[in-house]
Amino acid sequence: LIEHFCHQHHYLSLEKYDVIRDSEKKCEACILPIRSHDFYNCIECDYFLHEVCANLPRKLDHALHNHPLFIDPYPVYVYKNDDLKCSACFRVSSGFKYKCRESGCNDDEPFQLDINCILIPECFTHQSHAEHPLFISLSYNNNNNNKIICQGCKMGVRGYHLQCTLCEFAICYKCATIPNEICYNFDEHPLSLCYGESGVDDTYWCELCEKILDPTEWFYTNRERCTTIHHECLFGEYVYMKSGHTFNYYHHKVEVISNGSSSRPICPNCHRRSPAPLYFKVYMLDGYATDGCCSFYCIRQGTFDM
Repeated sequence: LIEHFCHQHHYLSLEKYDVIRDSEKKCEACILPIRSHDFYNCIECDYFLHEVCANLPRKLDHALHNHPLFIDPYPVYVYKNDDLKCSACFRVSSGFKYKCRESGCNDDEPFQLDINCILIPECFTHQSHAEHPLFISLSYNNNNNNKIICQGCKMGVRGYHLQCTLCEFAICYKCATIPNEICYNFDEHPLSLCYGESGVDDTYWCELCEKILDPTEWFYTNRERCTTIHHECLFGEYVYMKSGHTFNYYHHKVEVISNGSSSRPICPNCHRRSPAPLYFKVYMLDGYATDGCCSFYCIRQGTFDM
């Protein structure tokens, strides 16, 4: 048993992963599934940490920032969705973050990195470009109208990226942190990330959106099950938000709710059903709760209108 600083009121025990018992558990730090990893399990509540995430240092130096970064396991209060965004991949996350505490540093947009970006080393090999190592590029692009094209999303790189020094291959942090494997629909066989295929004559269809899938772009697949899915459809915009987490947003308490195939509530703001894996429940100051908000935009619009 250990006592961890992020969960001091209960002890955590180190467990071996069991595919039947633990397939739905997610790490509180990186928000990724526990799958196949040793993990720490709270003996009294549903709190889980990958062993790697549990052993992360409280303070570290990172190549992308001039000041030391300190781990923050409690992203409770935010004023706008930018407060939840990682400064490298720009995804919102309710997991742990490393933040700069230096007074006056980035007051308008605090520098912070989520755990998945922190775990990328300064030199690493990505499976989409296994022949050469990639290095962190310290140049920051303020917009995506530039000549550096990410080979994952095929868009101009905005912000920081990773670069091959031997060729022109580059990849943004958002694409670099897409998992190589992911579980889908309670299947014990995970989907693998395919980095595009050339010379394919067959037509691929996305199982989720039921639209044609471009085989030259990245997608998830399981050859044995004949399953193909757009990685954007499988992830959704809020892949690193964890069901059950709560936070304050524009002075309102917001709860993250799992959006199963039997729910799909209608958003009270845009009046569309949310296809994403998650939606948001907003608790107003007068005690009234708005259920089914599909995005941060709809939360903001809904709270201002009431």
